[in-house]
Amino acid sequence: MKNLLLVLCLVAFCLQAEAALPATDQNLEAAIAYGKSYQGEKNDAVMLQPWVIAESFETNPYRDEERIIVYTPYLLTALDTAGKTQEAAGVSVENAKELVARYDGVLVIRAVINAPIILNEKDLEVQLVQNGNFVTPYHSDYLDGRYLDKAVNKPIVDVEVQKKLDRMETIEEKAAALQKQLDALKENKIKPADIDLEQKTKSDVKSESVEVKQKICQLQYNFYFDQAEFNVDKPYLLVIKDAYCGGREFAVDPALLK
Repeated sequence: MKNLLLVLCLVAFCLQAEAALPATDQNLEAAIAYGKSYQGEKNDAVMLQPWVIAESFETNPYRDEERIIVYTPYLLTALDTAGKTQEAAGVSVENAKELVARYDGVLVIRAVINAPIILNEKDLEVQLVQNGNFVTPYHSDYLDGRYLDKAVNKPIVDVEVQKKLDRMETIEEKAAALQKQLDALKENKIKPADIDLEQKTKSDVKSESVEVKQKICQLQYNFYFDQAEFNVDKPYLLVIKDAYCGGREFAVDPALLK
């Protein structure tokens, strides 16, 4: 249903997924029970762990736990249940079936990525890749963007230490340099006037690292794919590119998702 726009506002963190489950009565009952166990909980990250997939390319210089969440019927049912109070009506298998039916033919994927600036969905190139088939989302939603301070280690050069090292020459180093010149003199390769008694030694630059704060953006989007354009039961890659960070890859195996 391409006219169906979903608004799913959740925060997720990465972990591996578990098992694929069809939307049977038994599995929907299990999803309801799973959702009830998180009613009133504030830690959505723990609840969503089985459906979160980490970025695998790891070339984005601004990356900080980039990940996606794949919304399955089980997860949709669990989220709907968790969002209701213990006394709320409508938590039943029949209601779960109605909810799942609204998403029939649609795959929704939440992406949490990083960039140096705020990027709208039009700034991204998004493709679902499966066996040489490239599918673009029929709709995208920009959900959130915020600046974060990320701690990174950067090398520095201690200038004062370097100056001291440049002035320090050991007796052994001087003797070795002088002996090399004397050997060259014996072989008539140089003249006495060419001998340099003030040989300087080369010291390596002293490199250290310091922790600094770097501003990055954490961005969240929803991408909507028409399941008629690919096999939702087979593995696929979600590829997200932009001009600042290059490409990101998320490998999805539906057989490992509830």
